[in-house]
Amino acid sequence: MSTTISRPDVGAGGAESPEVLEAQRLHRKGEKYFYAGVIIVAATLIGPFGIPPLVYGLYLLRKVEKGGLVAVRPWHVSVIGAFAIADAGANFVGWSFDTFAAQTGIGWTMLRGWGHLFDGGYFHGYGSTWIGGVAADGEKSYIYMAVFVLWPIRLGAAWGFLKMKRWAFRWMVISSWMLVLFWVGWSTNAMLNFTERYGAAGGSLYGFGGWWLYNAPYILGPVVMIPYFYTVNRELWTD
Repeated sequence: MSTTISRPDVGAGGAESPEVLEAQRLHRKGEKYFYAGVIIVAATLIGPFGIPPLVYGLYLLRKVEKGGLVAVRPWHVSVIGAFAIADAGANFVGWSFDTFAAQTGIGWTMLRGWGHLFDGGYFHGYGSTWIGGVAADGEKSYIYMAVFVLWPIRLGAAWGFLKMKRWAFRWMVISSWMLVLFWVGWSTNAMLNFTERYGAAGGSLYGFGGWWLYNAPYILGPVVMIPYFYTVNRELWTD
């Protein structure tokens, strides 16, 4: 979205004023940093390196929005969309390793290391089943459900949501309710093997508190977003 306001910021010869041109330049720059940061954050392993460009991009876009010379995506849309992509992307990449590269060096090290810290289901018995990867009861069904259905839908919806597409707004609502169902089911399934996964006797290093510390943002994300989708002016998103 880079539609400019043509009056009164257009000179007599039809050329845009220097202020508008500068706002357009900042807008393009902000969008580049914003999307670069979002993509890097969603890449899991290098995720922390995406935070500086993401924050800088948001700062530039906010600055342009305050100037009022260039039509900019609303601030709240950028925040919601960025979180959705980072959330879905990080989970998609992580569980894709378990699905397609569980026995590789990087997959084995990353997922078993995470399991040792937060979820013993990804540490004890890892790679011991014929399908490979995590051996926790029922976990694989949720992983496949997420990798092949949920996260692709969420990523596509979030990307279109940032582009202010009406269809993407609808799919953000749908995928948020899908996330509620998914996290209720996944969390309940994980609790069935509480002792082995989070118990003090060898479950994981940080136990159940560590599990909540890691997973709370993912689980609470749709809970926060759903009221937003039903109160925001959806006419902002066009076909």
